[in-house]
Amino acid sequence: GSNDLLKTTFGASQAQATIIAMGVDLSTAPDAAYHYFVGGLDGTNQNVVALTSSDKWGMWAGSWVESTATPTTGRHLLVAIFDGASSSLRVDGVEVASGDAGAAAPAGLSLAARFDATLGVAMELEELLFINAPAVVADARTAVEQWLNKNHRLGLSV
Repeated sequence: GSNDLLKTTFGASQAQATIIAMGVDLSTAPDAAYHYFVGGLDGTNQNVVALTSSDKWGMWAGSWVESTATPTTGRHLLVAIFDGASSSLRVDGVEVASGDAGAAAPAGLSLAARFDATLGVAMELEELLFINAPAVVADARTAVEQWLNKNHRLGLSV
């Protein structure tokens, strides 16, 4: 359909880190505007994975961390690890951004748009994993990438 938005509420994440991973088929080309894959329920308590207004992959949990790579349309595997100053964003098995994305703990989730149903993205979501990460975040990230790659036949070297 059009203007589809899914929102759900849950208790704030209490984990040291949160991993948001998804397989998407992106049909929106960068156009100098924000487009949210994953957002929150308000403008404060959220972890965001998006295309940014400077046509880059980005993540936010209080401050933006952007890639230097310009997104392309097509199928992608996105894995965002929200862990304060050690946050990172990987696209198709390659780290494209890292740094301090902030420490906002999500209290809900919105898909394909921002919490207020704006800044949407044209995409097909193949699968979404929202994980309170264990102590060894890198091991969890690798397992998640391998799972999505295998189950969605992405053909990546992860």
